[in-house]
Amino acid sequence: MDIKTLRVIGFFQQVFCELDCDPEERLEKLRSRIKPAGRVFEYLELAKSDERSPLGWKPSKRLLDLITKRKSPKHTTRSTRGMKPFVLNLMLDVMLGVDNSWGASFRCCVVLAELGLVYQDRIGNWVPRIALADLFVPAYYTRARRKPGGFYFALAELPNKAGKRCAARNKLR
Repeated sequence: MDIKTLRVIGFFQQVFCELDCDPEERLEKLRSRIKPAGRVFEYLELAKSDERSPLGWKPSKRLLDLITKRKSPKHTTRSTRGMKPFVLNLMLDVMLGVDNSWGASFRCCVVLAELGLVYQDRIGNWVPRIALADLFVPAYYTRARRKPGGFYFALAELPNKAGKRCAARNKLR
């Protein structure tokens, strides 16, 4: 396994508290938890599909930077005033597709929270941060443009720069 794969496995090991085995055993123990997160990372262009990789995907430099930054006490993300928990549910439905289940969504939220992309509000709802919307919106519009007659959600209304840029570029007709 290459160093990038080992870093990602180590990240998942810390997130899911599986600290007692070597990387190959860890990967087998965590495979069901890593798979949905990998789909989310691929959707957000934080990873690329790679059949030869033990994970099934290769992390991008941006994902590795997010993993590194999470260890820094100065790592903060912008406020999410106006973002609602249901927006995260919509995002996960789009990113996970048919593989979306309560367990897969929950595990993805735990991983995304560790990266600083979502947080839990006072009553326990998972809420997306602006940084997640900044990753999601361009990826969504890129895919929607590829589909003939692609349907655009009103995600361009999200209070972030990416949503406004995408809305300007992709005027609904």
